[in-house]
Amino acid sequence: MAVSSRWKDIALTRWREDATCDNWGTFCYLRDLASGEVLVNRTSADAQASAELRSAFLGGATEFRRTDFDLDTHTRSPFARG
Repeated sequence: MAVSSRWKDIALTRWREDATCDNWGTFCYLRDLASGEVLVNRTSADAQASAELRSAFLGGATEFRRTDFDLDTHTRSPFARG
């Protein structure tokens, strides 16, 4: 027996988290006020492809460097090693 849910003419599907596909964490979005272009400081599912993206895992931090057009961003996120 198949189970389905509907609301008016819309089929509803239950959301379940998927650790292999879901992006968790904090993202920092940057907006170019002149063009309205929105960029993200590191890679994410909804980010545009950047000209250059580098990431590194350091002793106690993760580092992301990204270049979009003429904007360079550098983000360092420390973490506790356990």
